[in-house]
Amino acid sequence: MVFKKGQSGNPAGRPKSKPLASTVMREQLSSRLPQVIEVVVQSALAGDMQAARIIVERVLPALKRKAESTPIDLNPDDALSDQARQVVRAMADGVLPVDEANTALSVIASQAKVIEIDELEKRISQLEGRA
Repeated sequence: MVFKKGQSGNPAGRPKSKPLASTVMREQLSSRLPQVIEVVVQSALAGDMQAARIIVERVLPALKRKAESTPIDLNPDDALSDQARQVVRAMADGVLPVDEANTALSVIASQAKVIEIDELEKRISQLEGRA
């Protein structure tokens, strides 16, 4: 097919599209959401494990994010290995959640790398000064 300059290849225009099924479903569900939630809760209370799973997966992750841990006191002047031991001890004692302990240990490891690089730079400067 040859197209002529200035003439559309689709004179009827783009066909109007139907709304996405998910959009239609959201619109229908939004007005009935309280009833749907009540049905899911009642099903879970009646022993429906799928309904219980839905509730737990939707509610507990939000609660987990809001959980507060007890801060641990790390002295920045202590050796980094001592600070790491304190973090691991706090995690083992249940004072610090595993994910927060992991984050704290990552920070300590990063600090160790910075100190190592700083010491290497000083040694190189000393060696270059002697040469």
